Amino acid sequence: MNGSPEKERLLEAVVNGEVAANDAKVRSIADSDPEFESELRTLLATRDLLDRAGGEESAVMRAIAADAGSGRRRQRWDVFYGLAAAMLGIVLFLWSPWQQDETRFLGGEIRVAAPAEVGGPFTFAFTLPPGGWFDVRVDDADNPGGPALDVAPRLPAASWRPDPARQADWPAVVVLTVTAYDGMGDEVADGQLLFVR
Repeated sequence: MNGSPEKERLLEAVVNGEVAANDAKVRSIADSDPEFESELRTLLATRDLLDRAGGEESAVMRAIAADAGSGRRRQRWDVFYGLAAAMLGIVLFLWSPWQQDETRFLGGEIRVAAPAEVGGPFTFAFTLPPGGWFDVRVDDADNPGGPALDVAPRLPAASWRPDPARQADWPAVVVLTVTAYDGMGDEVADGQLLFVR
């Protein structure tokens, strides 16, 4: 932006939180200068992304904004945008659903929860119909179509504590499937948990 030093200072103040983006002076300049408005939007969007990602990156962003009026500004903005893109990539990678490094609910009508302590029971958040029961099946996460590692049929309560000897033979990552049946034996709901030991 080939703006005045006043506009540069105003952008810096908005980025640093010293002046609100909807301040009358900021809005007046933005309404009359499309380049200023574009740069303001970009800075605010990037600041919000970096603030959500963590503290040090937002400090870097503010330092770059503080140097916005310097002669090396274009080079600094290139570094800034590169840093922002890298942070976005890291955030997306860490949130990717294919990661299998933590226990998590996979879905279904029955909310399945891992034991709160080693050797504790798995619990199921679902109210059985009269005469109903739960069936539990444990499968290797790397071989979901293979033979079951463990089964627990016709459980009347909303929890299950696996046999410690059998559980010791499970691989590091398993899928626990809980199915609920009514008193007539008809399936009414299910749920799955990816469990990492």
